Amino acid sequence: MRVPEVNKSSADPVKVKTDLWRELDAVQELAGGEWTNQDSLIANRCTGGGAFFYTGTRVMKERLPDPAAFADAVAKLWAERGFEVTRTHYFEDDVDVFADLADGGTLELKNDNDEETFFVSGTTGCYPGDSQKIGEQDMKELEEKESSSSPSPSE
Repeated sequence: MRVPEVNKSSADPVKVKTDLWRELDAVQELAGGEWTNQDSLIANRCTGGGAFFYTGTRVMKERLPDPAAFADAVAKLWAERGFEVTRTHYFEDDVDVFADLADGGTLELKNDNDEETFFVSGTTGCYPGDSQKIGEQDMKELEEKESSSSPSPSE
C-alpha cells in the first residue's frame, strides 16, 4: 500500500475511518459471502507527525465463480464513486485494482495466488491532528464498547 498523501483540511477522525470502512463494506456487499475484518481501529501516525490516517483490510473466505467479473465490478463501482481507478497485472492470473481517493488515500483489490479469493484494503489520506491523542481516544472508545458488551463479573 502506498504512503498516504497529506490532506490540508481537518476532519473528524470518526468520519475519516467510517468513510473508509464504508468503501470496504461496499466491496464486501458486492461479492457477498463471509469476510474476515482486519481494520485498524486505532489512528496511525503520518510520517513527519502532526497528522493521522486509518487503514483497513477485509479478506474473503470463499471462492468466487467468476473472479474477473468481480474485479471488473469493483473497478466500475470505484469509478462510479468518482475515484481514479488503475489496474495492473504482474503475472497472468494476477488481479490488482487500485483507486485513488479524493483525500489522498487509496483502495486496493487484490486476488490471492489461486485467483478465486480476494482481499480489499484501504488507507485514508493524512489529516492534521495529534495522532497520539486521537489514538488514545480510539482506545478509550474501544474499551468502553468492549466493557458495555461484556457481561459483568457478577453475572
